[in-house]
Amino acid sequence: MSTASPRYGRATLALAALAGCVTHTGAWRASPDTSPSPLAEQARVSVVLVGNAGAPTPWAQTVATRLDSQLSAEHAAGREPIVVWLGGLKLPRRPGENKPRCPSESAQRSPPDASPIADVVQRHIDRGHKSYAVTGVPEWSCGVARALHQDGPSDGTGPWTMPDDHFVVRVMTDGTSAVVSSCAGDPVRCEVAASPVMQPDEVAPLVDLVFVDLAPWVAPPTDTKDRLAKDDAVERLDALLLAVTATTTSASAPRILVSAVPLEAAGFAGMGGGGSDAAYHYLPPSLQTAVRQGLFAGALGAHDRALYATDDISSAVKRSSRAWLSTPVFQVVAGSASLPDARPAAAPRRIRYFRSNSYRPEVYSDRAGFAVVYITPDRVAAVLHAKRKRSWETATVEAPLRPVAFPAETAAQQLSPCAGCEMIPANEL
Repeated sequence: MSTASPRYGRATLALAALAGCVTHTGAWRASPDTSPSPLAEQARVSVVLVGNAGAPTPWAQTVATRLDSQLSAEHAAGREPIVVWLGGLKLPRRPGENKPRCPSESAQRSPPDASPIADVVQRHIDRGHKSYAVTGVPEWSCGVARALHQDGPSDGTGPWTMPDDHFVVRVMTDGTSAVVSSCAGDPVRCEVAASPVMQPDEVAPLVDLVFVDLAPWVAPPTDTKDRLAKDDAVERLDALLLAVTATTTSASAPRILVSAVPLEAAGFAGMGGGGSDAAYHYLPPSLQTAVRQGLFAGALGAHDRALYATDDISSAVKRSSRAWLSTPVFQVVAGSASLPDARPAAAPRRIRYFRSNSYRPEVYSDRAGFAVVYITPDRVAAVLHAKRKRSWETATVEAPLRPVAFPAETAAQQLSPCAGCEMIPANEL
């Protein structure tokens, strides 16, 4: 006969019920087609975000079908879609929720035939479009991050360009893009091409995408060889940020940070979450300084196996890290392409208690999906695509690409996690 108390039994049942809930909050609307944001009509460039996309799962197949339609729609509308892979490039079907399971190194290096999303992106590349990638915690945990580096998608490890741990991609107003940074030497030095001064009728830089791999810092490997690689990666990050800062002028194109690990996670990886490792104060000091000084207009990330976006993370950074940013910073997270938190095996990750207590984004979903960021010279619109039950839904968050600095004095906000904080409560259910 069980000796468990009724109170313990009720608590267990309550937790089980909470774990069964899937979060899908914000202004979502049914979108059976791939109709974009109104701002997309003004955009020539779109950045398509797929995070944790490498597992051969039914969710990946569902996302791949929608992604194929979306990329075709972008091309038909005259926009140049750029695919960005945000970590989890090649994952096993069952990666493990606490201790990562790793594919063999030979499987990591082999062509990604088992990934339906990779097949779609490869067809996209064959039509002349671009795809870039950055590795994340799974790759470093399995010791294969640098094995996935390649100068172009024809080199064999996957449909992406990823020449280094950290690099800068310059996107022009006509949608063309290219890597404009290089790092070499001992000690390492990086160079970034300065934004040229263009005439009004010339094709000008639209935005610089600054790819940084934060996984070596956030989840350092334990193997001696991998620790040396981690130290080198951190040194290269400092050198690249130094070069980016040195080339910053009033004529510079706006910059968006791209990393598998977000600046301020709102889900399981966020401050106070069950796997808390993605908050401002966890960042390398050089990146903290760059973000605080307003070097980036926004950030694109994954890590959390969810979809969410916000037009400004500055309030969340104040709560999590007691740091004051000089300008608003938008953030888009798309980490649910093949292993969403809506999976039955990920039920504990969905409990509100195990998510960040620093902020609640305007839109959030545990469902499988991806995001498309439309970029104009002055604004961006992030359109999140989530598969809810049998239909697709979208939600949009807009933000300035050239944010205005905060005044010297701003209104005080509730800094502790609370149910009555301002617009985005910290622990509202």
